Amino acid sequence: MKRDPVVPVVRAPENLDASTVPVFERRLEAIPESTAIDVDLAGVEFIDSSGLRLLLMETARREGAGARVRLLHPAHQVERILELCGLEDRLDIVR
Repeated sequence: MKRDPVVPVVRAPENLDASTVPVFERRLEAIPESTAIDVDLAGVEFIDSSGLRLLLMETARREGAGARVRLLHPAHQVERILELCGLEDRLDIVR
């Protein structure tokens, strides 16, 4: 995959859950909402409902400003959660 060099890549924490979401959310909010971002999920081993909510809210926030969020290379278990929750059609997932 060739990546646009001007799109920032933000690496998600290993566990994207209630204990890590507040810090990760602040990192995302520090990037102007009109800027497209790529969220690297390759190292995420666990995601709970607070992590899913953050990904959905960040996607909506950026789309509202004319930008986009791509979720890069989710691990199998994370991709499975996204599928089970019916989010694969609502989120831009790059496998």
